[in-house]
Amino acid sequence: MIDLVSVDKIIISQNSLKAFVNSVCPGAHVSMTKVNFKALDNYVIKPVGVYGSKEEIVRFLLELAAIDGSIAKQLLADSDTHVRT
Repeated sequence: MIDLVSVDKIIISQNSLKAFVNSVCPGAHVSMTKVNFKALDNYVIKPVGVYGSKEEIVRFLLELAAIDGSIAKQLLADSDTHVRT
């Protein structure tokens, strides 16, 4: 008998992670293999997972004041109207 296991994978942009870690503790993230975790031990980070439609996620970000109305409009714009480079 085979047990099937479902695994959720979380993909985190390395550039975003580096920017976040260094904004919390400057210099803590040098490269993918050089992260000063001991320096980060002093900080409590509580990540929040957000699931839902694009509209609901944008509404949530607006409620947190993480984005403003202008950014919300851009996020909700139909992707076909953007110029591709």
